[in-house]
Amino acid sequence: MGGWILIFGWFGFAVVALLGVGFIATSFHEKEWRAATVAALLFVPVLVLLACLLLTDCPARPWIVLGLLACCGFTFFLFTIPVGPAPRLRFQGTQERIDERDAIFHRFV
Repeated sequence: MGGWILIFGWFGFAVVALLGVGFIATSFHEKEWRAATVAALLFVPVLVLLACLLLTDCPARPWIVLGLLACCGFTFFLFTIPVGPAPRLRFQGTQERIDERDAIFHRFV
């Protein structure tokens, strides 16, 4: 069982690394600096932990690797959930027009 877990672990490591690099590169391309930073802060520690687990010999390694890969998959799923635009307020009916030229003086009244 340990050999297959090791193979799946390295395959999962490669998949998580490619997804992380792809997400970070896409965030940089779209100039979403905060998304790239958050993705780097999430993916890099997970990859380091997964690599350390795969390179060491531990009796609980198969279960830890499977759990970590499941968490990585769930995190990737959360990153790819499509979210719609924020709802906008819509006014129905007619609105009276407001002269905004003297609006700066309203706070002094």
